[in-house]
Amino acid sequence: MHEHTQAKQMLHLNESILSIIIAELPNSFDSHQLIQAIMTIYPQEYVRQLYENVAAIDPIRTTHAKIERRIHLIPSVAAAPQRVESENVRGPETRNQQWQKLPITLPPNVSQQTGAP
Repeated sequence: MHEHTQAKQMLHLNESILSIIIAELPNSFDSHQLIQAIMTIYPQEYVRQLYENVAAIDPIRTTHAKIERRIHLIPSVAAAPQRVESENVRGPETRNQQWQKLPITLPPNVSQQTGAP
């Protein structure tokens, strides 16, 4: 199965949940920060998603890779050109993707429709 198709099929950590969590993070964040937030804010969904990968050699790494691939499909964030090192959920610092929230822009006609007929 294609990687993006697998990422789209994450049943428990869907785009809505990821978008809610991303909204709580700073404008610039890394994948490890996102995963820590998922584990804190949505622990049941995280464990359910993790369990879907229980047959993998490393279910944690597999789950986190799927989460990272899924972030690429969320339109409100973009991968920064650099990768960073930060502490992962197991303790050691490892390289991971840095993300940047994108500014929200409204079309001109939407911002002009503020009440006057």
